[in-house]
Amino acid sequence: MKRNRRRFCKAEARRLLGQQSLFTLILASLALVMMTVAWQVIADGFFAFFDFGEYAPEPPGDAVIEAARTVVTALGWFVLIMPLWYGLRAIGMAIVTGQGSAEPGLIFAAFASPRILTRVWRASLWMVWRFALSAGLIWGMWQGVALLEPLVHPAAYFFLCAGAVVLTPVLLIPLVGTHLIYPLLLADPELGVFAAVRTAMKLAFRSFGETLCFWGSFLGWFALAFVTGGVMLVLFVLPYFILADTVYALCRMGDRPATISTKEINYVQQVQ
Repeated sequence: MKRNRRRFCKAEARRLLGQQSLFTLILASLALVMMTVAWQVIADGFFAFFDFGEYAPEPPGDAVIEAARTVVTALGWFVLIMPLWYGLRAIGMAIVTGQGSAEPGLIFAAFASPRILTRVWRASLWMVWRFALSAGLIWGMWQGVALLEPLVHPAAYFFLCAGAVVLTPVLLIPLVGTHLIYPLLLADPELGVFAAVRTAMKLAFRSFGETLCFWGSFLGWFALAFVTGGVMLVLFVLPYFILADTVYALCRMGDRPATISTKEINYVQQVQ
């Protein structure tokens, strides 16, 4: 049943790509990639050519400069790139549901009003915090297991490793749920940010394994995008993934795309 749902979502995405939506998504994906690269180049260039020693009694060390570069890069992702990702998801929602005009300019939908931008920033802040917390807990847990190896009995160390293996997916569940937050906010403009977060976490808990398998089915496509230097990422892989993930998210949310026929709706209900 889960495999059938994955096949259906990907088949629906391919069908929608053939309905003159590919060009729109290519332009939006190109804008997202170009803005991401541009911000990274600006941040790297600033820290490469700016002489900190001229304005400080003691020149900062390389570690301090690298930390500052990381903070500036992360700030740009939070302020600019994540709202653009929200806009790309808005284009995917408009194409899948058939509601609204799916134009390349919709990628700037988050900047349409201060209210929308604030909602996106609040949701993005939760995603960043959740990612940092989960990554930190996973890293600390495995570091602790490694440090305890010479101090405990081999049998006890085996159980420690088994517990860490079990806890790692639990800590990853909130990260899996982040892909549903933007679709939930787009589907219901009146929904609160934290209500969307709670709903996304509940849905992620129920479909953790299925979502990982769904994303894993795109690894080959993203490998192709990497091999081609990102060309295929813009031309096909990212538009294909956005549409397939949007259809999958709507199925998980209990909605059905308005463009799907009655026969296909019954099929979705069966595989659910």
